[in-house]
Amino acid sequence: MVLLITLQADQSITNLMDWLDKLSIDFFRFNEEDEVENLTIVLNDKEFYFNIFIKNKGCISSEKIKAVYYRGGQFFPARFFIDKLLKSQKKYLKGEWEVINAFFLNYFETLPYLGSFHQETSNNKITNLLLARKFGLKIPSTIVTSNLKEILKTDNNFLISKALKKEVYYEDTDYSYFGEGTIKFAKEEMRKYTNKFFPSQFQNAIVKQFELRVFFINKKTYTMAIIPLSNKVTQDQNVDYRIYGDKNLTNFYRNIPFSLPFYIEKKLSNLMQHLNLKIASIDFIINRKGEYIFLEINPVGQYHWVSFFCNYNLDKEIAIELKNIIDGQDYQ
Repeated sequence: MVLLITLQADQSITNLMDWLDKLSIDFFRFNEEDEVENLTIVLNDKEFYFNIFIKNKGCISSEKIKAVYYRGGQFFPARFFIDKLLKSQKKYLKGEWEVINAFFLNYFETLPYLGSFHQETSNNKITNLLLARKFGLKIPSTIVTSNLKEILKTDNNFLISKALKKEVYYEDTDYSYFGEGTIKFAKEEMRKYTNKFFPSQFQNAIVKQFELRVFFINKKTYTMAIIPLSNKVTQDQNVDYRIYGDKNLTNFYRNIPFSLPFYIEKKLSNLMQHLNLKIASIDFIINRKGEYIFLEINPVGQYHWVSFFCNYNLDKEIAIELKNIIDGQDYQ
């Protein structure tokens, strides 16, 4: 059995399940929104096993799991365990549950697996830029600073800024605010701000021809070029294609299959091997000189739209990879 750990809204896993059925592979889909209503872990000198009973779904048994595909989420106990407890009691049990949840997520990575809770939560954009540089990939000129003077010393008139972890979100009594993702601005605009602020990432704004989204699985790359339509997207607007939303993407960009040069593919493969990533999504841009600029890695990246626009049928490729893993043909 393949254990699929994900979120309820994950359409990619739903599509993958169809291929697992076609390949006669048993699977159990666990969504983070599911509730654990009972569990047992047995561990002694003679035996080890566990059973996790999921409300309205059945049992995840350690004896049946042959491989794990992690797409996001973690385990949470059923609400009836803690609903009527005092705040201090809930805090204590939360600590107890964190140990149980961590055990399961740790254990799953001792099995053949794709995706990783730990690789996702420890994914670090600054570290990845440094490693990409080490493996010979070009990166944007980057500064992380809390000092306005350091920004004004940079050698580009235009900069971009993007969150290091997640996009900005906060809510007030009257409204909620979602960050715009990547923001482009003139360096001189920063003069109106205070000299010191919370450490933030800034990069030179690169005049680009187009962006690349690369889906990496088992040393293979599947790449989509996201090319702006010149009559609809200006250079000032061509900062982050996601501002238009997936539904409007084709109105502003062409999305076509693309082949990475061998030397880029090799460097990327070496980087993935160093990070022990068997599956991931990677973003590049190509500048006016035709240079490939590495931007970031997403260990649990979205691939559905890459597969859809480029007809890569990635759900099938992942299902085949999971089958190979179960059969012992492709796991180290």
